[in-house]
Amino acid sequence: MINILNIFSKIENCKYCIVKLSDTFPSYRKGDDIDIFCYSVDDIVSSLLIIGNNYINSGYNIKIKSIIKKEHVHVDFIIYNEIDIRFDIYGTLPEYNKIMIKPALFESIIENSIQVAYTTEYGPVIVKIPSVIDDMLIRYFEFVQWYDVRPDKIKHLSYIVDSLSESNRRQFFEKLHHYTKLPNTYYQEKNKISILCSLSNFIKKIFK
Repeated sequence: MINILNIFSKIENCKYCIVKLSDTFPSYRKGDDIDIFCYSVDDIVSSLLIIGNNYINSGYNIKIKSIIKKEHVHVDFIIYNEIDIRFDIYGTLPEYNKIMIKPALFESIIENSIQVAYTTEYGPVIVKIPSVIDDMLIRYFEFVQWYDVRPDKIKHLSYIVDSLSESNRRQFFEKLHHYTKLPNTYYQEKNKISILCSLSNFIKKIFK
């Protein structure tokens, strides 16, 4: 399997942030993906290719797919014709059509990221992840966007409820209010009631 910590040791000088970090990180299951917010998609992709060359002799292929040019790229490490691990790299916020998010939040997430040290046999490796508040915001956006078609996204709501405390609850809602609003589109008008009901249930669950 790919040595994930070795990869992140090579990009520790880059401005990036891993979002929605798995509880099992740096371990992963075949087909998993790692979502990365960064200022320079090209720099991260180039670093992954340099490191990935070490795995070519082990039977890996590396496939790069541009989803949105210079803003969203997939780097797939493939073995036996199946994706082993995908690096999902964003140079801007993902597109959400059920909630409007100010672009400045992307920079805020990266600049306010925190560093976590993982111990390896070669020494500590620093990995950058979102602050607790930003992590909850990102998961909330995922929940709002997909809750009606992806029941599994309820995991993000459960995570938020478990992570909120008396000390950070106000900060979470203040930042959510500052950076977001519901879009004024025909689609949104048709679905605003269901989204507001979802938000209401979400708030009730938090304060229960």
